[in-house]
Amino acid sequence: MFCISVIAAGFAQNMPDLPPKHLKLYKADRNHLICADTTVLAPFWDKLDSLAEGANKQVHIMHIGDSHIQADLFSGRIRQLLLDEKLFPVAGRGVIFPYQLAKTNNPSGYQVTYTGNWEGCRNAARDRECQWGLAGITATTRDADAIFTLKLGYSASLKHPFKRVKIFYPTQETASFTLRCMAENVLSDSVYKEAGYQEFILKDSLAQISFQLKQKDSTQRYFTMQGISLENDCRGIVYSSLGVNGAEVVSFLKSPDLDKNLKVVKPDMVIISLGTNDAYMPRFDEPQFRLSLGRLIQRIKMAVPEAVVLLTTPGDSYYRRYRPNRNMIKAVKQTVHVAEETGAVVWDFYAVMGGFRSVQRWYAHGLAQKDRLHLSAKGYQLQGDLLYTAMMRAWKAYRKQKQANLSK
Repeated sequence: MFCISVIAAGFAQNMPDLPPKHLKLYKADRNHLICADTTVLAPFWDKLDSLAEGANKQVHIMHIGDSHIQADLFSGRIRQLLLDEKLFPVAGRGVIFPYQLAKTNNPSGYQVTYTGNWEGCRNAARDRECQWGLAGITATTRDADAIFTLKLGYSASLKHPFKRVKIFYPTQETASFTLRCMAENVLSDSVYKEAGYQEFILKDSLAQISFQLKQKDSTQRYFTMQGISLENDCRGIVYSSLGVNGAEVVSFLKSPDLDKNLKVVKPDMVIISLGTNDAYMPRFDEPQFRLSLGRLIQRIKMAVPEAVVLLTTPGDSYYRRYRPNRNMIKAVKQTVHVAEETGAVVWDFYAVMGGFRSVQRWYAHGLAQKDRLHLSAKGYQLQGDLLYTAMMRAWKAYRKQKQANLSK
């Protein structure tokens, strides 16, 4: 059953230009949101309505996933489309992770420089156990004087100045260093031990900021970065994205502070883009995948009960470049089942993409990489265009139906 079966007239002003249908790169008739309960999305759509009508508030979307999300090409495209939408502009960059500290690829929307020796730890590593939070990745240093600098945006359109910075780390551990903000306009500096973060409130908005580790005494021996939240008071949408290369669903279940971070961030919608790595192996454990995904959704809903959970199914892919991966069909089936059981919403990218072996057609048109597993930059842009279009159609339809009900 579709969440919204009526397509509203008058879409958002910046609906993307999708490739012509004759290329058969995607199935337009499958590009919609699916849910068993049509009322699930109503609270989120009402918040968008409030923004569109000029309310001075923020709506926060949190997108977590694997390598498809870490690079922020797919999620970044949606953020850019929202930035261009006058009805609800992007208010801020939201939660990020300084991936360069962990020696892995960083999104292009911000840059991180640092001093000291840092070691990364990903939740995708099966033989590692670290103090992960929502980001699913940490960076740890034992250099007491280490400094890291964060700079937003390479262009004016990508800059979202911030007035508050929350840095997540294991604040309750007495052996942890604390932080000193090197900016001149710091109004307050507070450590919230139980909530797991240190907050800096600034007098003026900034797009670049530096922090230095602070060692109070010899018992403090290290610092573990879990993530950073960049905040302001501007109205609009905050679109955060956090991904981990190689992550599976069970990877995020290993994060002990995931729930704690979620309670602080308080997203209105959580988008989960996982399953590619779960189903990549020659043998796919369907029952375990279904159980793990259900548990992850349960943890999210317990931490933020009012948040809507949107699952995006993995796209079609090949195993080791040359073998079509039928496991993806099973992963999609289980994702839909879990959504029905938990009251989550599904965007079936596998079906939209074209189904089994469709990645070969995407590759032939320059939309997928040689591994037939990851998309190209243009491919991720199209994926973002398609999800954004599905969301805006559903929202516009809901809005039209709501107005019709009020006029009766």
